[in-house]
Amino acid sequence: MSKNTKIIIAVVALLLPVIVVLVILNFREMEGRLAYHVEGEIRVIMGDASVPVSIDDMIDMGLVVFDSNHRRAEGLFTGVYLLDILRFSGLDYYSAVSVQFISFDGFRSSTTIAEATQEGNALIVFGEDGASLAERGGAWENAPFMLVLPNDMFPQRWARYIIEIVLE
Repeated sequence: MSKNTKIIIAVVALLLPVIVVLVILNFREMEGRLAYHVEGEIRVIMGDASVPVSIDDMIDMGLVVFDSNHRRAEGLFTGVYLLDILRFSGLDYYSAVSVQFISFDGFRSSTTIAEATQEGNALIVFGEDGASLAERGGAWENAPFMLVLPNDMFPQRWARYIIEIVLE
């Protein structure tokens, strides 16, 4: 066996336990997030404060229907303005600088608080083309919320499976 082969085997042997530990930690974090989200809630977090917002709460805020014509995200979306959710939370959102959207699958998207609170600019949707996202099953069943930024030219920052809105 060559020296290079021995080095590669040693490196793999050292990295394998680290990878296993990281996978276990990530799985536990996702399990914890899923535990409070199965009930159809999204959390608004600022510092140590965490406020659950349910779909029923969102319906009471007044639904918004948004018709998207983006090539990669065409559809008729139903949800509420992010600004209404922030107001509902009762948190000091106007003192935040940014808003981070954390998805069930680990994806993160962020925007400035100014962009997030601009009238009509950010929506949290839970329906598309007349059906709830949760009815689609799969991952949507456990995380039925999606961030939609209508003023974005491209929908790369639109985040699916949102479980937390973090104000920083």
